[in-house]
Amino acid sequence: MPKELKNTILTIIVNFIYSVIFIVFLFYVSSQFGFIEWLEYDSFNFLKHLIIFLTLFLLFHYIVNLISIILHEIGHLIFGLNAKLKFNSLSILNMYIYKEDKLKIKFDNKLTFSGIKGYCDLSFDDNIKYNNNKIILYYLGGIIINFILVVLFLLIFVLSLNKYIRIISLLFIVDNSYLILYNLIPFNKSGFNTDGMQIKLYLENPDVIKTYSKLCKIQLLFSKGYTIKEMDKNLFCKPKKYDNYSDLLLSLFYIDYLTEYEKYDEVIKYIDLIQDSVKNILGNDFYLLLKSQKILSLVLKNNDLEEVTKIYDKEVFSYLKSIEKQDVNILPLIYLYYKLSKDDKNSNEYKEKFNKWKLHNSKNPNLNDLNNLFEKIDKLVKN
Repeated sequence: MPKELKNTILTIIVNFIYSVIFIVFLFYVSSQFGFIEWLEYDSFNFLKHLIIFLTLFLLFHYIVNLISIILHEIGHLIFGLNAKLKFNSLSILNMYIYKEDKLKIKFDNKLTFSGIKGYCDLSFDDNIKYNNNKIILYYLGGIIINFILVVLFLLIFVLSLNKYIRIISLLFIVDNSYLILYNLIPFNKSGFNTDGMQIKLYLENPDVIKTYSKLCKIQLLFSKGYTIKEMDKNLFCKPKKYDNYSDLLLSLFYIDYLTEYEKYDEVIKYIDLIQDSVKNILGNDFYLLLKSQKILSLVLKNNDLEEVTKIYDKEVFSYLKSIEKQDVNILPLIYLYYKLSKDDKNSNEYKEKFNKWKLHNSKNPNLNDLNNLFEKIDKLVKN
């Protein structure tokens, strides 16, 4: 079974179990507040109280979820420091606590409520031999804290007679049980491993922790708006092996790094080296992305059209069309396909799209690079 499909199935199973538990929980709360009886005798009163209840419930649920995730990340931090790992940063929602000469706090401009996210970044030193049991406890640290919270609030729920305290306790039990279940199952989602996957990979190959530490730091810095040239160059390197998700993702970032510094020949050779592994382990979308990066490098180094035409097939084009709204950098490559196909109507349309985008994004740092790319495409196709 392909890894992408396996990860999707595992995510669906975990979320289904959580949904079932949550529905049972809501039935319990409704019985405590008499909503079922109200529905039988007074539908208007039921609806009014239900709206008030759901508003307060979602607010408290969000707060409990946030507290649970903060404590989960603190669990990783405590056990990580005990294992002698180096603290880099702690990210909760839009707050980013990081260490340079001293601890600093940075806030993103936009606060998103699409999902509560947290991440504790601790780095490994290549020259230190770590205690295996302490590293496993580091990965289990968040789950251990969540388990303690489940036990604590289970006791409060059993001993308390106050229905409000019991409901808050149940919220903590449900949310922390979900975090335990979700993080224990070994799978990868959007490039990030669950704690269970980290333990599995570490037991298979202890060196994987260093690769994953670099990978997570790069992803976190990107999410905070840093560019490749603003990051530490030591984060970008060739992994020793290409047999797992983390190593291959780090390889993709290494290609981005080479592209940023205009080392196009190296990019092309490196893509040829890893493309089969990328297709087998990361899946077809990543493979098509890799092919598009090779096309881009061939264009940027002013190569002849023969190699570009060989690689740029309909499958690559369909993939780029599917993601064009996510990234303006895709426009020149789609424009290239239409130019190669001698489709003047659509090539002119995409050139016009780019010109309209320029009018509203005159201060975009990528504007000059995109302009140059369109010019190189025109020059290459004419020749």
